[in-house]
Amino acid sequence: MSTHTQPILGKKGLFLLLLILGMTAPLSIDMYLAAFPLILEELATTPQMLSFTLIGFTLCMAISMLFMGTLSDKFGRKKVLFFSLITYILGSLGCVFTPSIEFFIASRMLQAIGAGGMVSVPMAVVKDSFDNEERTNMIATLQMFTVLGPTIAPILGAYLIKVFPWQASFVVLALIATISIILTFCLRETLPPEKRLQGNVFQSILSLGIVLRHQPFMSFLGSTAMVTIVFMGYLSLSSYIYIQWFGLSETTFSYFFAFNSLLLIAAPKLYVLIKPRFRPAVILKTTVAVVLVASLLTASIGQTSPYVFLVCFAPVALSSSFLRAFVTDMLLAQSGLNAGAVVSTISFTNVALGAVGMLVANSFTGYNFVLVLGMMGVTAGILSALQIWRFTAKGLLIEGYR
Repeated sequence: MSTHTQPILGKKGLFLLLLILGMTAPLSIDMYLAAFPLILEELATTPQMLSFTLIGFTLCMAISMLFMGTLSDKFGRKKVLFFSLITYILGSLGCVFTPSIEFFIASRMLQAIGAGGMVSVPMAVVKDSFDNEERTNMIATLQMFTVLGPTIAPILGAYLIKVFPWQASFVVLALIATISIILTFCLRETLPPEKRLQGNVFQSILSLGIVLRHQPFMSFLGSTAMVTIVFMGYLSLSSYIYIQWFGLSETTFSYFFAFNSLLLIAAPKLYVLIKPRFRPAVILKTTVAVVLVASLLTASIGQTSPYVFLVCFAPVALSSSFLRAFVTDMLLAQSGLNAGAVVSTISFTNVALGAVGMLVANSFTGYNFVLVLGMMGVTAGILSALQIWRFTAKGLLIEGYR
């Protein structure tokens, strides 16, 4: 199916909708972080209770990702998108008018349920709407822009609280979701009734089991998603490494952080350039080898200066975004699997492993964080290599992997 089937949105309008949906979830996570001191004071709460607004959001978004894509295989992409957006707006408004920290946490969890659908369903729309080459370019372009969300969110949030009350972040998020609703209204359904899952809702959800039991699919996903653990560990430790360990100022830290963000933006386009020139097996094995070598350098010499650390760890950051585009492109191309279930599994796995990475990284309080991060990368690289060897030796190869 090509974009000529979108008579109102067209190609540019469809891209805009998918882009806004993809950026909203990262904005939702990071935009209000600068307002934490103000929220603590106004809601008379503790840092521990406030942290549940992040933990609850991440957990509920991961669970929502797991099911929303599959439900879109049953009910169609447009209906599930509408439901997700309305849920997200209600949760955002709950955050704006919250009377207590408990209500705030509950509103964030409701917001996260909507965000999960806003992340997983768009990739199913891409699968429905584009052929192989177009799909690769669309995935890469969307991911290139989507990673801007975590980069600009703290800056935007810090600016908003200088001018408006802390609730302004959630007003902005609700307005962004409202724009998405308008664009979704103009969207022509990309999954026709004859291609949808039959049976009741429970049977539709069980279609996830087909993907989860698909050994080549899960083996390939597992071999590529390990790097997510390392990069999310870096995100949670980056301020400690640059500010506390290396003694940089907050402003200088932002420059170092921005450099890695630029790598995240460039990586999907790098995949588009590399894909026609190398076999998938070569791409995967080379990328894992790069992560392993870069992590060894990070652990051994990365602690000598912030510049050395930056150079040593940069290939890991690049590989994280590169592999996200690679795995999404490869797995969406698999036949016999419902697109919604596929994107739900990919999204859930990355978010869940990201949470594991943050938990592992922060469990080593008092240790040399650069060494911890490097050893996390070495471990992830070894586990990925073992997984590649396993599915290759057993012949558990996905379609197109050679």
